[in-house]
Amino acid sequence: MALEYATTLRASSDLTPKEQVDCIADAVGRWARVPDPVSDADRLGRRDARVITRVLGDLTADQWAWTLQLSHPDDRDAAVEWVVSIAAVLGEAVDVTVRLERRRTDGTVLRHRERSAPPACIRALLDLDDIEFVDAGHRLTTSVWLVEPEDASALAQTILDPERRLPVFGFTPRDEDPIDGGELLPSVAGLAHVALIRPKTSWALDELLPRGLNVYGGAARLWWPGVTARSSRWDHELWAGDKSAQFLQRQAIDLIVEAGLAAATSVDPRLLELERQGMDAEARRLAERVEELRLRYEQALAQASDS
Repeated sequence: MALEYATTLRASSDLTPKEQVDCIADAVGRWARVPDPVSDADRLGRRDARVITRVLGDLTADQWAWTLQLSHPDDRDAAVEWVVSIAAVLGEAVDVTVRLERRRTDGTVLRHRERSAPPACIRALLDLDDIEFVDAGHRLTTSVWLVEPEDASALAQTILDPERRLPVFGFTPRDEDPIDGGELLPSVAGLAHVALIRPKTSWALDELLPRGLNVYGGAARLWWPGVTARSSRWDHELWAGDKSAQFLQRQAIDLIVEAGLAAATSVDPRLLELERQGMDAEARRLAERVEELRLRYEQALAQASDS
């Protein structure tokens, strides 16, 4: 399979961890159009896609997980299958991993030329009312962050936060060929912060960001995680104000998505551990059943001998 999109979101909420997983599963279940998503089931969902849901672990334990996998053929090429996988793992916090994969089922070696957008379940998660997905103190949303001058400090804190995991794409207004953050954001939802920086905000950022790492005058910049006072401006892409908006938007999307794929892990080790525990428990149940049948068989033989 070819991995097209991957992200891990950390939930923040006043709900209990179990309530958070239930809320997440409910939102994803509505997107997939399956009832009672917190269950072990294999059924048809939206557009007749196959939807498999599983609960790994004991729902009353401190750590367990819920997963959903949705797979369906491509609209234009029946030999291409798309697979969306969502896993919510409950522990000290609730982490949600979303992956989109593509595979050919006919063995033909063909290049897939179109980059897919993130699965729509990302929007369903980011739009939840009772749960926020936060990075570096800033909530990830489906709207562009409009940074007014009074918000300059908050943006600078997000950019400089040593715990930040996701890139920040900041762009400034133009009179001609404007950058469309509303067009860019859906392609990087869950993978980046997208901010429109007012001209006066740029001036305020001069005193808050390391030298050479500001953006202004119709330009756009990508601040990768790890910005410090010693960071080089060359490590954080800058597109000048005369660059084509479509060109820089496509380039920024490609850079962000590719970085997200590079950061993706194949499988959360906690999921593997929960699956192993489940298989061990099932093996014990089978062993007990085999022993029960053996004893019944011996009893039946003894009764037959007595008669």
